[in-house]
Amino acid sequence: MEYFTHLPQYQVMVCKKCHYAVLPSQMDRHLGSAKHRIPASRRRAIYDEIQAWPRLFQTEADLIQLQPPADIPPHFPQLKLHADGKKCRTCNQIVRTDEGIQKHCRIEHGWTNNWKRGGQVANRRRAGLSLDRPWTNGVHCQRFFTHGRRQEYFEVQASRISNEASSEAPSETPEDSLPVWEQARIRLTQKWAAVQDMERRIIQEGQSDEVNPWLERAGWQSYLVGLDRTQLVQCVSAPDEETEPVYAVIWQVMDELIKYCQYSVIHSVGVFVRLEAIRTEKHQTRYQPLQPYMDAEGMAKYSRPWKQVLMFVAHTQAPHEWESPRYRLTETQARAWEILVREAEKMVDREKDSESDHDGASDGDGTSDSSNDDGDEEKGGKEKGGVITAMTDAHRACLQFCHELLQQRITKKEYDSVLVCALAVLGVKSDGWMGADQYPPILSAMIKISRFMVVQQALEYEQDEEEDENRHGRPLVGCLNWVKRMMDEFMVRGSHSPMQWMLDLRTYGMKIHFNTTADGHIDWQGDLVLYKKIQFTMTQFRGMIHGLVAETRRILQEELMFAPDDEMPAIPWSKLRDNPVNKQPGWNFTRDKRNRFPVDGEWWLFNRIGGDKKL
Repeated sequence: MEYFTHLPQYQVMVCKKCHYAVLPSQMDRHLGSAKHRIPASRRRAIYDEIQAWPRLFQTEADLIQLQPPADIPPHFPQLKLHADGKKCRTCNQIVRTDEGIQKHCRIEHGWTNNWKRGGQVANRRRAGLSLDRPWTNGVHCQRFFTHGRRQEYFEVQASRISNEASSEAPSETPEDSLPVWEQARIRLTQKWAAVQDMERRIIQEGQSDEVNPWLERAGWQSYLVGLDRTQLVQCVSAPDEETEPVYAVIWQVMDELIKYCQYSVIHSVGVFVRLEAIRTEKHQTRYQPLQPYMDAEGMAKYSRPWKQVLMFVAHTQAPHEWESPRYRLTETQARAWEILVREAEKMVDREKDSESDHDGASDGDGTSDSSNDDGDEEKGGKEKGGVITAMTDAHRACLQFCHELLQQRITKKEYDSVLVCALAVLGVKSDGWMGADQYPPILSAMIKISRFMVVQQALEYEQDEEEDENRHGRPLVGCLNWVKRMMDEFMVRGSHSPMQWMLDLRTYGMKIHFNTTADGHIDWQGDLVLYKKIQFTMTQFRGMIHGLVAETRRILQEELMFAPDDEMPAIPWSKLRDNPVNKQPGWNFTRDKRNRFPVDGEWWLFNRIGGDKKL
């Protein structure tokens, strides 16, 4: 087998490229991922070949029968080998991080750390005494699966490390052969690099004397303390279509929903609805209605934060190994999320069925039937600009979940709201935090898209009213009144909702931004100007300006007016005048009566081209 190795004694198969086990039920998705990109026809042939292997677990439910090695066997060359395992002396469980083994011993065995950091540990080590840790470091370990069930590590022998594993390790000079002082330098460098990497990745608690009004107001640091920045940034990134097809569908559905909501704001409602949707206070009169983004580039930019919010929920609700922010969905939010995921899974299944039908319908010469299937009909066509013509069940489920996030009432602290928790993660960067100059635009995008969705939700309510056969002549509430109700309920200040948190934080951030002096980028050293990463003298700057003027004059003569110097009409630059208050269409300075040109400015070039004998 080209792609997998069979371990019959444990009834699993191992990917030769990834070095971990894969179930047959997961094989199609695994080989179709970005790391392998195996065509669908080839994946089916591989699956048929694997089915002939005896004694093979098929699904995750079968893994309950999998028993890792009870003794300490030689390492498996098919699996990835780790030499940094930490084995609990009480139950022999193995983890690979200090935090993980400490948490295990503390929770499972009631261990307490009697030796605190500082002088006690240093003195005890200098005396050659043990710290009495209930685990063993440096254990060689492997595991079959990296996700799902049976992810546990098991110990293997360290004496028989394969040539492949040793060849992958960097060839370094053994420390024992170096002078003692050089060994100390290497170890100090390694320790310091590890400390710096930990401080960069893990969010630390702020110091009591540290003054940062923006972070203190947002509350991100205290909420996310102890979490890995890299993991947080990754959990709100765009999903991979190969490895995360359901999340990729949710990302796409949200993008289509936002475009459709904007389309509804433009074409389905009038100015009264848009004036209601722009309010930030309960009793407020606005004179500028809600304006759409219109262009595709603006929509792609401003729709991203809402899609990232959904990815935060997706990655934290699914089983995961990394430590994620603490929050809890309400019952209605959890139910709405389950419906959205179920609809996304249906779309993935339809797409797979469509691919299977397409491959099966292909002729011997490579042609295939191009007729539309049920999946295309369910998804609906798209108009110009990628706007869907009608909402599907997936779009309605997405709209309903966003509505549940927006209408959650904050009764104790703001981080009881799922939406506020997700927005806190959007404020994290790999090297720090979003400042008051970077984060308010994200909030503005969230607020405006939320208003689009409120208008769309009102249109959905109005449609449900019109289709309700049990209304018995009751008057319609109407789209305008539905918008007014929702705005007063959770979209304005005073509603104690996530929207109020966004509005207030945006105002505070903009105040800081506009009242803070911008960073300086220009410095002088005599005649030398330093600007960011470039430097130049004033002589060089003047030379650049003169060269620019000369090049502009050359373009004017040769490429626009087609006239050499002796035939170029004189232009009275210093005497030109303009009337900036003239709003007449087509007005320009050549029509001003005060400007007297030696030639007819409007027709000189036309007449010159017409009189040229070469043409």
